[in-house]
Amino acid sequence: MREELSIPSSTEFLSELREAVGRCLASSTFEAEANRLVLAVDEAVANVIEHAYAHDLEGERKIEVAIEVDEESFSVEIRDRGSAFDPTSVDLPNIKDHVKQGKRSGLGVFLMRRIMDEVHYETARGVNTLRMMKRATGASPEGEEDA
Repeated sequence: MREELSIPSSTEFLSELREAVGRCLASSTFEAEANRLVLAVDEAVANVIEHAYAHDLEGERKIEVAIEVDEESFSVEIRDRGSAFDPTSVDLPNIKDHVKQGKRSGLGVFLMRRIMDEVHYETARGVNTLRMMKRATGASPEGEEDA
């Protein structure tokens, strides 16, 4: 199943995104993990709204999302034209310290990287692209054969 959507850069449209991801995951190999996968995608897009677009012209800039799921993998591609930020370049926080300090935000990148098997980021010609993928349990990474 594949679904593409374009949402305005406003948090009020995150529910539309979550519903689309949930629809794609329903009755799939990933149904049991749906809440975690929805969370990873939600965090990624929320970061675009908050950081890449910095709430600038809220709702007027678009975020394009392509969701694809089959028996072996769930993948999502998120494209924006905001400020570039590579989530794979951020060191993962020490969760115990994070909690001790009473922080209630700042874990989006951590969650994305912990939930998904692969997180890739690139920017070219003013377009930022974040690709995230989760393999079904027992599925081999692309290019590798089962032992």
